[in-house]
Amino acid sequence: NVKYTDAGISAIVSANRGLERLSVSGCKFLCDAGLVTIAQSCTGLSELDLTRCVNITDKALVSVATHCLHLTSLLLYASAAPADEGLEAVFENLSKLQVLDLCGSKGITDKGFERLLEGASGRMGA
Repeated sequence: NVKYTDAGISAIVSANRGLERLSVSGCKFLCDAGLVTIAQSCTGLSELDLTRCVNITDKALVSVATHCLHLTSLLLYASAAPADEGLEAVFENLSKLQVLDLCGSKGITDKGFERLLEGASGRMGA
């Protein structure tokens, strides 16, 4: 139940562009604008925890997937995103990803999970 807003998060990450790990878990007031700023400011992130960020959408997740190419861990437990579009962007762009928590992701359809499996199979050489 952290009350940071997009403005507060943006100020923190703008002043700390070299961050490698960031948790905004429980920042229920974080919206797409703040997450886009995180993605654009902290391109060297290897771990990002978006647990219980209930106001982010696939638009922001696509920004994370296109800017934070070094992510090895992305936690989306009980977050509003992802839906199929966000999940597809994650698997198209984040080739170093080793940990992905989708627990409680209600926006992903069977088609999205099929894409997830196709991406995983391609990475394993199957």
